[in-house]
Amino acid sequence: MVPKVYVVTGAGNGIGKEVVKSLLEDGLSVIAIDIDSFGLEQINIFQRKLKNSSSLLTYCCDLSIQIERENLWEKLAQSNLVIDVLINNAGGINPKFKSTSDGYEQTFSINYLGCAHLCLLFLSSKATLGFRQIINITSNNYKQGKLNLDSVKQKEGVGLFMRFSRWIESSFKQKVLFLFMGYYSMTSYSQSKLAQVIFTKLLSKKSMEKRVCVNCIHPGIVRSNIVKSSFKGFSRYFWDFLSYLIGINPEESAEYIRKTIHRIGEEELNGIYFNYENGEEDLNTMAFEKEQELWEWTLQNLELK
Repeated sequence: MVPKVYVVTGAGNGIGKEVVKSLLEDGLSVIAIDIDSFGLEQINIFQRKLKNSSSLLTYCCDLSIQIERENLWEKLAQSNLVIDVLINNAGGINPKFKSTSDGYEQTFSINYLGCAHLCLLFLSSKATLGFRQIINITSNNYKQGKLNLDSVKQKEGVGLFMRFSRWIESSFKQKVLFLFMGYYSMTSYSQSKLAQVIFTKLLSKKSMEKRVCVNCIHPGIVRSNIVKSSFKGFSRYFWDFLSYLIGINPEESAEYIRKTIHRIGEEELNGIYFNYENGEEDLNTMAFEKEQELWEWTLQNLELK
C-alpha cells in the first residue's frame, strides 16, 4: 500500500506542530508548511530521531500572500507526491489593521483566503483512487462573526463612529471580547472564521464528485503561542491567564484532530463541523447569510473561475 501523504499548514508551532509530530510517530509521510523556519527545523530534528518509516518535507511560506501559495503548490506538484489529506491549520490574529502586499487585511487573508485557496488548489491536483480529505481548523468564535467583505480591502481601520456603533449593537460577550482583544482583532478574526465555516459548507457540496471529504474542526480553546505572538501588554497577560485557566494543551487538541481525521477516513464523513467541546453538527443544517456572495467574491479575488 502506498503511504498516505499529509499536508499540514501552520506546522511550526502549537497545534500544527503537535499534529505533525503525532503523524510522524505513526510512520506517515508529512509535508509541513509554516512561515517560521526555526519551528520547521525543530520538526526536522524531531523526525530524524524517529526510527520508523515516516518521511518529512518542510516548506517555509507566507500563506497570506497569493503568489507564495501558488509557488508552493507548484513545488508540490513537481515533487510528484499525491496528497491524501490537507490540514489547513495556519492562522493568526492581528491586534490592529494591517494589509498584506496583496492589499487584504492580514488576519482575514491568512485565516480565510489562504485556507480557501489551498482547498481549491488541492481539488485541482492529482488524485488517488480512494477518498481524500480536507480539514479546515476553525474556531467557535465564528458565531460572533459578521461578513463585511468591503472591510477586507480597506486601507485603514474603520472610523471611531462605526467602531462605537458596532460595539453598541454587540452582545455582552462580544463587548467583553472587544474590551480585552480590541476592535480590530475581534471583528476580523471572527469574520475570517465565519467565512471559513461557510466556505467549508459550500465546498463540501461540490467536492464529493471528486471523492474529497471536506470538514472543519474546532480544536477547543488551546494554550498556544497565538496570543503571545499577537498581543502585548495587558491583553496578552489576560488571554494567557484565561487560556491557562480554561484551555487544553496543544497535545490534547492534536490528538482530537488525529482521531477525527481517522474517523472521517473510515466513515467517509463530509460536511461536518466537529467541535471538541460540543460534539458535531451537520454543516448543511446551518443557515448563513451571504453564502453565494462569499463564494463568488472568493473566486473573483483569487482570480479563479
